[in-house]
Amino acid sequence: MNESIDRYFGIAGRNPETAIDTIVQWTNPHEVCNPIGVHQAATGFRAIGGVNIFYREAGNPSKPTIVLLHGFPSSSYSFHDLIPLLADRFHVIAPDYPGMGYSDAPAPTVLRPTFDDVAAVIDAFIAQCAGQ
Repeated sequence: MNESIDRYFGIAGRNPETAIDTIVQWTNPHEVCNPIGVHQAATGFRAIGGVNIFYREAGNPSKPTIVLLHGFPSSSYSFHDLIPLLADRFHVIAPDYPGMGYSDAPAPTVLRPTFDDVAAVIDAFIAQCAGQ
């Protein structure tokens, strides 16, 4: 694993398979510094059920994929420093939920503002990204 990431997350010397659990459980990406010369995230939109979902993406799609889901109210921007740190070993995707960040905020007649409907859109987004 990358030595600076290992030190930051306190996983130096740990088995890579168990070390990722520590990284995924880590919840404060605002403290990570963006080192110079690392992968920057590309951004884009995907249409899911008539809703344009904004996302950030970095890393090689042939590598294991990590999907970073933000909290409420927030956006994928909360991961802008973390994404480049993971991009050399993982395919990283961070979508904005409908109505947040740069994603569309559809009318309630298009997408009800319920957890179930937002989860269905994000689930379809992940399925579409995984099928690239």
